[in-house]
Amino acid sequence: MSWIGIVGWVMLIFRLWLVEVKLKDKLPVGKRYVSRTANYVYWFSLIYEFKCLGANLVIFYGTPVFIAIFFKWDLFFYRYYKKRTDWHDETFWIFTERLTMHPPMIGIGIYYYTQGFFRFNLQAIQYHNVTSVTDWYFISSLIFSVVGTLGFYLLWDPRWADKKGWPIGVYVLIFASISVFTHLIYFVIEAPNAFGFVV
Repeated sequence: MSWIGIVGWVMLIFRLWLVEVKLKDKLPVGKRYVSRTANYVYWFSLIYEFKCLGANLVIFYGTPVFIAIFFKWDLFFYRYYKKRTDWHDETFWIFTERLTMHPPMIGIGIYYYTQGFFRFNLQAIQYHNVTSVTDWYFISSLIFSVVGTLGFYLLWDPRWADKKGWPIGVYVLIFASISVFTHLIYFVIEAPNAFGFVV
């Protein structure tokens, strides 16, 4: 296993412990936010050394959304989190949790984009010997990427499922849907030429 895979395992285990164990009482609802679930997918992509097309696509879709979330909500959080009286005994871990959520995801995503989307995914395509857009691995990766983003959000994220902070859930859904489907359509249209698929 390369150093990338080791980093992925360490961060995935750390995040699972931090969100599901250490802060389970501080994030009873927030741990269901799609950002925290997507964070696991990002670390899984490192574990798989970017050879999992489905996870790579989640990065492709998610990065623009998480950049927007960072500037909209995270910067506000970093400025005011110490004033939350219900967090006074866990401020270090609350801060660490937020710091290891969106910033690493954005960093991975920027690296992904700067490498060139199709060139970056070529290793996943070659690793799984995908030769056509009708290949089952290719199709299942597309399904996983959509279900793992929009599907999870609609079924599990409290901002939509429970109308928490409404109408924020609507705004997140609109922005996320635009990002997912514009990237997905672009990927499917350009993939045959980019990867030399049989059409």
